[in-house]
Amino acid sequence: MKLRSFINTNIRISKWFDRQFLPSSFVKDGNQDFIFEMAPSYLRQGMKIYDVGGGSSLSWILIKKAIYA
Repeated sequence: MKLRSFINTNIRISKWFDRQFLPSSFVKDGNQDFIFEMAPSYLRQGMKIYDVGGGSSLSWILIKKAIYA
């Protein structure tokens, strides 16, 4: 429980720091930027995608939705 509290505090401080000292163009969610901006620019309809990662989320599903939406 103490670890979760420490992590949450760190997240809040980081977000505060970003809002106070960085221009808004520098503050991005890297995962969302990859899914909706970067990946679709490299993928084309009919391509095969092989997910060989060990991650817990299947981001290629979101990428596919972003391309065909």
